[in-house]
Amino acid sequence: MFTHVHKNLNFYLREGFVNPRAAQNMMDQKDQMVKNFAPYTNDCVEALGVLNIDDINAPIARDYVQFNTQPDMNNFYKAGKLFDFQKGV
Repeated sequence: MFTHVHKNLNFYLREGFVNPRAAQNMMDQKDQMVKNFAPYTNDCVEALGVLNIDDINAPIARDYVQFNTQPDMNNFYKAGKLFDFQKGV
């Protein structure tokens, strides 16, 4: 929603749906909302019915830095476990 409002901010300002002071702080608020939501990312994905199985997740959802340093790009196990957004590891 924030992305939509930000892309169309001129309309929302002109029509009085967003006041100028709120518009100035929008991006900082969006960044904070993303940080607040991050610990619940895995829970939300599971709630959508996506199983939490390491083998079906791309290396980007795991340790992609470690994965990219190895010579065998077909060795998905080198990417390790899924990233835990609650623990930050």
